[in-house]
Parts: sequence; C-alpha cells; structure tokens
Amino acid sequence: MKQHKRFHNNRLHRDSKKFNNKRLRRNSGNNGELTIHRAGHVMISPCQIIDNGFISVVNNTIVDVGAVTETSIIKFSATSGYHSDILNFDKYSKGSKIIDHGSGIIMPSLVNAHTHFELSALKGKIPFDRGFNQWVRELINQREQCGAELLKLEAKKAIESAILTGTSLAGEISTLGITEAIFANSDISGVWFQEYLGNEIEYLESEIASKAILLALSKTNLELSLKGVFKKIALAGHAPHTTSPALLKLLKEQTNKLKIPFSIHVAESDDETEFITTGQGNWANFLKERGIDSSSWQLLPSRSPVQYLNDIGLLDPLTLAVHLINVDDKDIEIIAKTKAKPIFCPRSNFNLHKKLPDIPRFLKHGIKPALGTDSLASTDSINMFDEMLSVATHFPQIAPSDILAMATINGANALGFGEMAGTLEKGKKADFIYVPEVSGNSVSDKIMSIIEYKSKK
Repeated sequence: MKQHKRFHNNRLHRDSKKFNNKRLRRNSGNNGELTIHRAGHVMISPCQIIDNGFISVVNNTIVDVGAVTETSIIKFSATSGYHSDILNFDKYSKGSKIIDHGSGIIMPSLVNAHTHFELSALKGKIPFDRGFNQWVRELINQREQCGAELLKLEAKKAIESAILTGTSLAGEISTLGITEAIFANSDISGVWFQEYLGNEIEYLESEIASKAILLALSKTNLELSLKGVFKKIALAGHAPHTTSPALLKLLKEQTNKLKIPFSIHVAESDDETEFITTGQGNWANFLKERGIDSSSWQLLPSRSPVQYLNDIGLLDPLTLAVHLINVDDKDIEIIAKTKAKPIFCPRSNFNLHKKLPDIPRFLKHGIKPALGTDSLASTDSINMFDEMLSVATHFPQIAPSDILAMATINGANALGFGEMAGTLEKGKKADFIYVPEVSGNSVSDKIMSIIEYKSKK
C-alpha cells in the first residue's frame, strides 16, 4: 500500500486514506519539489475529462494540467484551452517525482456543503415514520441523553469517515458549539457554522455584535487563510420557524460585514410552511412548549418561507439556503434573482418528509445548487457518493456532470472556496481523489460510472 502525504495546517501528515475497501486514494502534497501525478484519466472539471492525463504539483498547488502523447505533452489552460508543448514527457518530468496512480481517474475531492457532524451519535436512534415534529422532539431528547463527550467522540469519527469516502470540504452546522475544536483540528477543510435558534435577541446582540466577537471571527478566518488552510468560522440561523426575524437579521448583518457565508434551513417541512403563512399550527404549539415566544415575530401571513426570508433581507449570494422542498416557481425565481446558494439533502428529505427537492426546476432557472448529506440522525451515511447516486436514481433526466458539479465546484463556491477547490486547474490546490475504475466513452458515461462506483462493489 502506497503511503501518500498531504499538507494540512503547515503540518505534514501521513495520509493513506482509502475508500471502499482500499479502492479510493486521496491526494498527496509535496515539499517544494515538482511531483507529477499520472492516471488513465484526469477530470479537470465535471464537464472535462482528459485521457492519459497528469497534474503537476508544487507545495500542494497545481502548476500544470495536461495529457501525455507519444511525442509531446499537451497542457490545459482554463483561459486559452489546450496547447501543445514541444517537450516530450521524459524531458518535462526529468528530475521530478512521478506517481502513477493507475488506469482509473484523478478527480476533484468531494464537497459536503451541509452536514451536522455534531449529531452523528444519533445514527439509528430516531424513527423516520412519526412525522417531522415528533422527529425533532426525539432528536432533542436523544441528544441530551448522549451527553457532550459522546457527541464529540462520534463527531470526530464522522469527520474521519467523510475524509475516507472522498470528502475534503464540508459545511458543519453546530447548535451546541461543541464541534468547533474538533473541526478545526481535523484534516477536513470548510466552514464551521455556529447556529442560533430562538428569540434571545438582547443577549445575543451583545454577544454577536460585540467588537471582541467580530475581531475574533475576522482574526481566525484571516490567520487560517494566510496559512493556506481552507477553514472559516461563520454564523447560521436555524430556520425561519425556529429563529426570530430580529435575530436572523442580526446574524446576517454580521456575516455580511465579514463577507462570510450565512446558512439557514428553509422550506423543509409542512409544519414550517403552516407556521410562516399563518402563525399557527403544530409548530406554534411546539415553540410555546419550548418557552419561545413568537408573538412578536410579525410573520405577515400568506408568504412562503422563501418569500419571508427575502422580505426580511436574508437572501443574497452569501446565503446558503438549505433543503428548499416546499417551493413554487416564484420561490425559485427569488432564489435565482438573489443568487442565494441552494443546498439539497435529498436522502434526508425523503427519510423525514417522503419528499424530494425539485432539482430539475432549479437547474432550468440556471441555478447551480450544491449537495449535502445532512446528519446521521436523518440519513444512514455521510458519504457524498451515496448522495450523488440518490440524485441520479431519482432524477435520471439530470446530466451526470451536473450531479457531480453539485458535489464539487458548486459546493466549493457555496462555501466560499471556489477559487482554490472544486476543480483541478492550474493555481488551485491539489486536492484530489483517485477512483481506480472508470468506464464509458463519453464524459457523461465516465462520470456516471464514477457515481455508481460504490454501488457496484
């Protein structure tokens, strides 16, 4: 077994992580020398695969992408396309370290744009067939019974599992705040979101808007970016039916000041729609039971959850709108106009609501959604290959390249890392995985074979 290495947080880690019985290998970094990774195929982006390809890497940054012919090498440029190089591969690679991965495909690592590692200890503990309201109640109960230490332990294991299955970038949502250090010290990159619920605007206003908190967030994000580590800290509102509009607007104001993503669950359940459009129903009763007074929220009946968020100024290009199951054409037009970033979690949605987001309708509006797994409390894995296969199975009309884009470049863009991740282009970080089996003649067929790879084993 080859030992690959990867740079992370200025420390050199051995990283021979492999997926599916040692069949998927992660990228290795290098220390100042030119390292050339070769394979039968290289996926530059979900729309472009080159045969007999290579990527050249220095200090974990891609310096060349191209293909090898009998007489020369052909380099790829994102701006000018291909151009032939008069050098043959032997001359080009002289003195360099060459890693030949095999006849499979080198491709960008996957992005889980929305997950809750914090809830991983709840896997298999909450039935899906008792309605959303009851599921939420049981989640709160089971989470309290687990205790912080078990929740932390299982969160750490879940992050390790995500890495093993090809994910290198994630959006972690934490309500309790207990996964911040775990996420920061792990080998996964992405955004850690502190999530807020309820109506405690006076307390939270002093906490969130204080200069100390803002400086801490800015300093942390800046320091991490200077070190080349793909990690940020950000803020999230839980949902329009669980978090007061005043608190949501405060959270959004602070994330906009820092130019960092803001995440919110929206249009996920019938209970949410009923509460937002009428102010009444099962969810209103549940909030009262939890001691949350929503009487001052001024919901203005008859608006959908998406329209409600737009009316209070929460939707813009930095907003991650998660789930979006209960939407109509007007809602989708709002998402398109505001350029908010949709994130779909279809397996979780089907388990909890027996519904799926209408992904084809979003694509028809020119929207580029991302994918997430949600938590192990609502689905059986945090494997992005499983999530992509679910989309392909339920929506065969969606092009495989679009599905893969949701799990790579679209997710990277949503989390704010599109300039350094999501595709394998010159200047980006060499964050890739290797899938040893790929079949088909067209790009579409090759990508479909990748999406189906795990299910065949």
